[in-house]
Amino acid sequence: MFCSCIPEVNPSMEFTPRYMEGEVPVAVPSFTYASDTVIEFITDVEGNWEYFLRLVYSSQVLFWDDEERGDWGPGILRLKENGMLVFGGDAPDKGPGDIRLVKILLSLKRRYPEQVFFILGNRDIMKLRFASELKEVEEPGKVWLPTWDPKVKTFEQFLQENPSLQRDEMGKLKWLLHCTMGCQDTTFDTRKREIAILKGRASDADVLKSYRDSVDSRSKDPWMLEFIRVAKIAHIIGDILFLHGGICTESYGQVPSRDGRCRDVQEWVKELNAWKDRQVQDFCEQPYFYEKDGKQCRGGDELIIYGTPGAGKKTVIYHNPFEDGNPTLRSLEVQNFLKGSGIDRVVSGHQPHGQTPTVVRHPKTGLLMITADTSRSDNKASKIFNPADNRGIVYSSVRLLPETVEIEGQLADGRYHRCSVHRNPSKDRLPDALVGRQLTDGSWVKTILTSPSEPAVHLVQTALGKGFNVKVCDMSEHTACLQLREEFKTSDILRVKIRDFRGGSTSAISLEDCRDGDLTSAHFKDRDFTVNTEEFYRCDTFIFAMMGVFGDPKTPLGIEITKRVNDLIFKGKRVIWITNNSNKTRTGLMKELEDYYGIKVFHTSLSRTLSPDGWQSEPDPQSELRKLAHLHVVTSSFTCAWFLNQKGLQRPFVITSNRSICEELEGLGINKYVATIGPDGKPKKEYLEEVTSKKICDLVAKYPDVDSVVICWDQHFTALKIAVATQYLKWAQDNGQELPVITCSMDRSGILGVTEEKFCFKQGYNGKKIRAIGNGVMAASIVQSSDIEEIVDVGKPSLMLLEQLRRPREEGGMGVDFSRAVVVGSTLKTDIELANGGGMKSLLVLSGVTSMDEVKREVNPMRIPTWIADNLAAIGMPAPQHEFH
Repeated sequence: MFCSCIPEVNPSMEFTPRYMEGEVPVAVPSFTYASDTVIEFITDVEGNWEYFLRLVYSSQVLFWDDEERGDWGPGILRLKENGMLVFGGDAPDKGPGDIRLVKILLSLKRRYPEQVFFILGNRDIMKLRFASELKEVEEPGKVWLPTWDPKVKTFEQFLQENPSLQRDEMGKLKWLLHCTMGCQDTTFDTRKREIAILKGRASDADVLKSYRDSVDSRSKDPWMLEFIRVAKIAHIIGDILFLHGGICTESYGQVPSRDGRCRDVQEWVKELNAWKDRQVQDFCEQPYFYEKDGKQCRGGDELIIYGTPGAGKKTVIYHNPFEDGNPTLRSLEVQNFLKGSGIDRVVSGHQPHGQTPTVVRHPKTGLLMITADTSRSDNKASKIFNPADNRGIVYSSVRLLPETVEIEGQLADGRYHRCSVHRNPSKDRLPDALVGRQLTDGSWVKTILTSPSEPAVHLVQTALGKGFNVKVCDMSEHTACLQLREEFKTSDILRVKIRDFRGGSTSAISLEDCRDGDLTSAHFKDRDFTVNTEEFYRCDTFIFAMMGVFGDPKTPLGIEITKRVNDLIFKGKRVIWITNNSNKTRTGLMKELEDYYGIKVFHTSLSRTLSPDGWQSEPDPQSELRKLAHLHVVTSSFTCAWFLNQKGLQRPFVITSNRSICEELEGLGINKYVATIGPDGKPKKEYLEEVTSKKICDLVAKYPDVDSVVICWDQHFTALKIAVATQYLKWAQDNGQELPVITCSMDRSGILGVTEEKFCFKQGYNGKKIRAIGNGVMAASIVQSSDIEEIVDVGKPSLMLLEQLRRPREEGGMGVDFSRAVVVGSTLKTDIELANGGGMKSLLVLSGVTSMDEVKREVNPMRIPTWIADNLAAIGMPAPQHEFH
């Protein structure tokens, strides 16, 4: 079972627990993978002993047996007869459990040779470097440096920063761990702690000896080398392919030192593992540096490089299957290679992405990819026993049955999650059918939250990555279905109606830092926000926010911005204007754009289709403006009316001080509304009076049959309006009914204007924005008074607004193709989040309320723009050969 260069492990070797002595394979005659086999996948434990214990306790195939072993565990680790274990790699580095974890896994492998398999991780392979790099300390300037990291700190720089260290093997070990192996600064100390746990005490010299001996074939205890020898680069069980990193177009079928690709997955895996075995044998024969053809070499060099970024995309060990912190679909070429070889599921680790494993369901082929690394689950976890612990109580068990993948575990807040996904997507049922599918904002459905007290309530948890940050959200299954990207709606159960939307069920629960040792995720400082003019002008639809984007049209800058927008119109681009101000009518905004800003709204490509002569003659503004408005303007009052119409609501109680919402309601045939203003647009005096029980009862009795409550940006907002709305909602609840609450936005404040230059000049109050309480504050006051949980927001950046933009025109929508649209705005929270919510590109202009410093501080992936410019006029024009595709 051991390669010729590695001696049989001495039964009395240091740190070996008693139960390893004389161990023999368990008598399981010719184990075969069968219909009742349960495979558990554990990966990226990284020396976290407590986490490993937690996984075993939650396991359905692993269990402790026999007497308590103290620091070695509560017994002997055993495996059930129908169970298999695949360890996905990265056993050591971030906790005081490296030695115990690897040795217990090796013991399990020796006793269950046909049921236990190891996959090589990059952290495992890196340990081969210790043999050569700790052999001696080279002269200054001659120390070997990783070729894959151009920014690596040299040994000399490290010693200068740490004057207490000597230029010896000890100093070099600490440099290797801290600077060149993707470990943490705690790694040396956690190994020292583990040695002390096992021996009673430990010195720095013991740590140095431990790292050296663990990969030295001549030592009494080469435990890490044995693990590397037994492990595989890839392994197949049934329809499942196990890897550590990921597979991509550049790597599939490729074996180092071989020309061409393997014809199928089976041949590829066999040759990859054979190549790995030759590399380990080469290492055993020549573990130290030597010179060949003028180059510094060592045995196993190619395998070491294969486990690093130096191998590029051709490695399946280090390759990150995510892009910019988010999982992506594999190419159709890769999918066909796997499916053509009978592989339906690919399981890996390596890349953390929130608190639960990441599942990706490929809509065209049904291929399932599971990335199960959760090593960055809880950065706030206690560091008392393990200073490198980023997991806390979080764990997830991954079980692979012949037909399903089952994932369950616990989150950092104590809640539990569970999902079951079929290898055949047609057999999935809601809410589990959502797992592994992508939403329009780019996030992926990760798992289903379970509630023992409310088993019928299913909350879906999603995660969106960008760079190192991951935003995790909870939402109802209906909301998740509504937000699914069109290509992921592969069955009728995933297609839902707006009529059933309830709102208020989406909440961001955390923003997590998922940086790790890999170098493939961009951080803000590495991000380039420069506008790609070719890509910008290639978009078909340009969605403009008003506030902060358009300036004074009488100034040179304002004139230039207007010219840029008109250029888009004349080149046939679709231009849409959008505002959260519910007091704006669509026709009024169109007129403002034409008369005040000088935008040629009558010359848009869609507008010209309304006139036989293409507006060669002057159009009739009054008769055509409303037609144009539906094509080019979205106000929150319009979206509100559209939503009510979709829901079949005809009798809303409307809190407003402006007739804009009334016009939109009447335009969609909703005429039985009850508004706080009269037909003349003036406020009804009965809603402006003092709050008394009689006045509340009189107003409710006057209109008792309202079916919803609508909250606009009311400039005459009163306590009496709040009280009347509260009674409608609470009394309906008392009668077993729920009235939908719709708000035209959740903005905390609204901008009314700017102070004059001479206004309170000495106090510095000149040129300041004049703010009023926003629509969202008004809505919040009613929600809190009524103690309701669900509210439907129809303003930026809400789901309903995105739905109206996306839905085809025959459904009252705008028919926007998000893949070819860009949002131009001045706020991160509304404009940029709207763009990201629909998977659109975005341009943030700094001519509004947002500064570059605010952008740099932003960590929410939903608020990171595609591009940034000082203003719209600062964007360069496209090159002539690429002009306006």
